[in-house]
Parts: sequence; C-alpha cells; structure tokens
Amino acid sequence: MRPQDAEKIARLSVHEGWEVLAKEIVIWQDSAQRRLANGSFENLQAIGRLQGEITALQRVLDFVQRRSERIEKGD
Repeated sequence: MRPQDAEKIARLSVHEGWEVLAKEIVIWQDSAQRRLANGSFENLQAIGRLQGEITALQRVLDFVQRRSERIEKGD
C-alpha cells in the first residue's frame, strides 16, 4: 500500500463516520452469526457463505485498525 493511502485509512479510523460504520459492521456480523447459529441449513454452501461474510466483515475492521496502529507507530 502506498504511504499516502495508509495515511488516508488511518485518518478514516478517527473520523466520526468510521465509528458509525464500524458499529453497523458489528451489527451485520452479529446478524450473520445468529443466522448461522439458529439456521436450519439444507447444504453446506449456505453455511460457508455466512462464515465468509463474517470473516470478510472482520477483515475490514482489522484492516483499518492495523493501518491506524502502524501510522501511530510511525511505520
């Protein structure tokens, strides 16, 4: 990632809009986890899609967090 892009991501993490979006992402994750826990599945593909959704959402949260931490450390 280019340094200027990393800085943009770090700035995003301290913007009030990121807090709103991060909360929504957690709500989406919780919803997918509830569907996974409470669902009755006909095939394994549906389970895999929900697991993939949960993982992808977490990757977004983790990516922004890691970039923010790296910028704070001066990396």
